[in-house]
Amino acid sequence: MSPIALADARTTNRGCCFCLAVVFLLFISAVSFAQVQRYAIEDSGELSRIPQGIHPVTILAHFSPAIQGQGYASTLQVEGGIPPFRFWIAQGALPSGLSLNSSTGVISGVPAVSGTFAFTAFVMDSYHGFGRQLLQFNVAPSSQGHISIALSPQTIQLAPGATAQFTATVTNTPQTAVVWSASAGSISSTGLFTAPMSAGTATVTATADANTGVRTSASVSVQSVSPLTIATSALSSAQVNAPYSATIAAQGGTAPYTWSLASGYLPSGLSLDPSTGLIAGSVKQAGAFAFTAEVTDRAANTAVRQLTLAATAVSSGNFDGPAELPRTTVQSTLADTPAPGANISVSPGANLQTIINNANCGDTIQLQAGATFTGSFTLPAKNCDDSNWIVIRTSAPDASLPPEGTRINPCYAGVASLPGRPAFSCPNSGVMARILATKGTSPLTLAAGANHYRIGPGLEITRPVGTGVAYGMISKQDTPADHIVIDRDWIHGTAKDDTVRGIYLGGVVYAAVVDSYINDFHCAAAVGLCIDSQAIAGGIGTQPQGTWRIENNFLEAAAETILFGGGGGTTVPTDITVRHNHMFKPLTWMPGQPGFVGGVNTDPTQCLRFNEPGYCPFVVKNLFELKNAQRLLLEGNILENVWAGFSQHATAIPFQALNQPGSNNPNTTVSDITVRLNRVAHAANAFSANIVCLSCTVNPAFTGRISVHDDVFDDLNAAVYGLGDIELNTAKPFQISQCFSCTPVQSVTIDHVTVLMAAPKAFMVLGNMAATPMQRIEVTNSIVSSLPGTVITATGNDASCAFTGFGNLARLNRCLSPGYTVTANALIGANGSWPTGNYFPPDPTAVQFADYSNGNGGDYHLLPSSPYKSKGSDGADVGANVDAVNQAIAGAL
Repeated sequence: MSPIALADARTTNRGCCFCLAVVFLLFISAVSFAQVQRYAIEDSGELSRIPQGIHPVTILAHFSPAIQGQGYASTLQVEGGIPPFRFWIAQGALPSGLSLNSSTGVISGVPAVSGTFAFTAFVMDSYHGFGRQLLQFNVAPSSQGHISIALSPQTIQLAPGATAQFTATVTNTPQTAVVWSASAGSISSTGLFTAPMSAGTATVTATADANTGVRTSASVSVQSVSPLTIATSALSSAQVNAPYSATIAAQGGTAPYTWSLASGYLPSGLSLDPSTGLIAGSVKQAGAFAFTAEVTDRAANTAVRQLTLAATAVSSGNFDGPAELPRTTVQSTLADTPAPGANISVSPGANLQTIINNANCGDTIQLQAGATFTGSFTLPAKNCDDSNWIVIRTSAPDASLPPEGTRINPCYAGVASLPGRPAFSCPNSGVMARILATKGTSPLTLAAGANHYRIGPGLEITRPVGTGVAYGMISKQDTPADHIVIDRDWIHGTAKDDTVRGIYLGGVVYAAVVDSYINDFHCAAAVGLCIDSQAIAGGIGTQPQGTWRIENNFLEAAAETILFGGGGGTTVPTDITVRHNHMFKPLTWMPGQPGFVGGVNTDPTQCLRFNEPGYCPFVVKNLFELKNAQRLLLEGNILENVWAGFSQHATAIPFQALNQPGSNNPNTTVSDITVRLNRVAHAANAFSANIVCLSCTVNPAFTGRISVHDDVFDDLNAAVYGLGDIELNTAKPFQISQCFSCTPVQSVTIDHVTVLMAAPKAFMVLGNMAATPMQRIEVTNSIVSSLPGTVITATGNDASCAFTGFGNLARLNRCLSPGYTVTANALIGANGSWPTGNYFPPDPTAVQFADYSNGNGGDYHLLPSSPYKSKGSDGADVGANVDAVNQAIAGAL
């Protein structure tokens, strides 16, 4: 770029006469003086006149190239004159974005536009000598376009003190750094903005680095934000094997939200999207699945809400193997049991029975937290409906109790621990209200026709110490009751008194026991006033009964933790779901164990074999027993600790359709039973399915359509848990048998189970006549402890089928109808004759478990190198699906 100089003309004409030159010079000088004075006055007003002694000054401009949008600097050069100099522009202008430094003559900045620009620059030295120059300045257009900044987000709403991350994208320049600033609040050098603590607005500005002057802004609205909550109160139902989607919605707080499950689980086949709250997939199983959804907002605030997703079979033909699953279940959340009526506060001195009698449907009776209400209270019929339940609960607020779907424990009543039980804790001690029975009575009784009662949350229901036998904590008169929910209560006996039963469901339709702690139900052997004891019982009588849901409870009783059947009547309880419970017996009840607890014994002739002077042990039988039930699902439970010594042989899960002597039930059945995804430990035997008909006078009972799969049984040890029981019935994985006059056992499948036993005496006990073989029996894809030789044996009459025949294969052929299946099993330690397709690892090491741990609490995944990896008849690993079991029992402890 070259400037065009249009300075004062200094024409020299050597051919002109000297006088003419002098006259011309005087004329030019006068004109120049006038122009300097005019421009100086126009420029600053500082020069009122031009002094004598002018020193001529010349401006020399050699501009470097200028490009639109790029930083620029160039200096006006001066020839002549005496510094310092002063520069200014009087006519025209520099391009937008550039400026002239009056002291240095530097033109700098970022030209915002391209083109040609003319201007007149002036300079004056220290003695008022001056010069001027008309200059031309060219700005070339940018090849990259304008520098720009994109800011994200452009607008945002925040709560006071909340944070937000801003990002700036700079284009058309390699210098992409920005400088952040905020009109309120604060912002870091990386763009993390923290809102001020008061409501209002703030502007966040990003300025391009390197003095480009390019900037952009975003607006922040700081306002009070409503509390974060989960807006969804109910989910639509799903159908098994059909696509499903539903979204959980949040409100309040500050988006975006993140979703998770705080407790519980979704049905198999569904998943929760953590970003959107969408539940989607295809449900693989029927039932009601309670879980607690949790949402977290941008400011790390959280909210939870219990929801239930009900999955139903498309039709009554919803089966797991040969067993039909429950057709329906109980909806038991607070949302499912509305009580829109009055809240009635009850102090310790009030007449609780009168208050219950006078309560209207829809009322909530709140018993003062920490108080005791003594007596036997009856819940009368009120003719309530699904929209108006009566709730009896503690006065403590919901926030002080475990949320729905979370198990309560004695800590909430102020009891820090119970000897021999798993440890527990709580954030709020002493928030329960206590209902204490009087001697020989039940604390709560369901009257004839009682319906739509929710008992809990937050009640301790118990009996007094040292007042003899007590028969039930929640009992029922001999008439039907329906729609009963027991929620988050502690229901218990005492450490040594005979206490028969926690909850009796016989003759109750549509009942749920959820999230509760039920313990200390036992009867002392020989010297006690009772024999059997249960945490929950039902299945006898002539009244309609069934549709029961027993979920997420701690259940403890000496004889049978849960027992359905075992007495006379005409009805069969149906549609029963038993899920995610911890069924337990404390080892302090086991003779010979440290801290032994038993019934006080003053008779020196009793209980001698147990070597516990002054005490008789409690009668212990099994962990879960069925004698009368249909369409029952036992899923995702932990069952542990049972030992022999009485009328049974420490089998963890026995099924026996049984007509008791003198009290026959013509309809007795144990059928359509599914046992899956459970963890069972510390017993002498694993599983039995039997029919027993004692003094039958009617059509024999029926056992069949039973599916047992993906269960883990470990630490089965007759030496520890047999307590001297020398019968062959002890130390066996399986027993399937029937009385000689009974209808044959039918359709029993045992598939993908892992059964680890120390020193088994048999692999399977079969009991029936060869003329009445058991039908459609399958044992497949399982890992089972066995031993060499003939390990199929019999029980009962000497003519039983499995007492004769040479070898295992021959005995299976005699006892089971043609078409039975025993294949793809890893029979640890077995040899001899077997059906084709089985495997015979010599010991547990050969199976290659991830961690055998001596068969007690190990990790029973198969290593990739295991010879039984993917060797099931279905292509899966032999043994239980350990991942599925672990998922199902998560939270059951």
